[in-house]
Amino acid sequence: MLNESLTPTANSHRCVLIVDDDDDMRLISSEVLTYYGYDPLVAADGMSALTQATLSPPDVALVDLLLPDMSGLEVMLQLKQMYPQLPIIIMTVLDTDEPQLFAQQHGVFAYMLKPIYTSEIVKVVQRALCEI
Repeated sequence: MLNESLTPTANSHRCVLIVDDDDDMRLISSEVLTYYGYDPLVAADGMSALTQATLSPPDVALVDLLLPDMSGLEVMLQLKQMYPQLPIIIMTVLDTDEPQLFAQQHGVFAYMLKPIYTSEIVKVVQRALCEI
């Protein structure tokens, strides 16, 4: 469900890379971000995400921690090498300290536990873009 209190921003049409092997999560995130004026790029695995990021530099990235070909932390590190200022938001179902600490030590913008409401996705993307 879309949150009526959130409105598309004037500086929308920013590129958001969504990396998640869950088809529904990619689809829902993509649709809600499109609704709010963002241009989503989607990838189901790490290598596809890195290829997408090379072809079209993202303004922010939403990266699932558990991907079929590499960890979301590996994707985060490679994206940070490509684009050091890129805000990266890690999403996961794992509520453990080790990956969260690693991500924080390597400059992750936010670490979010699934399930994530669509309004939370929009808010964290807006916050990330305001800080760059």
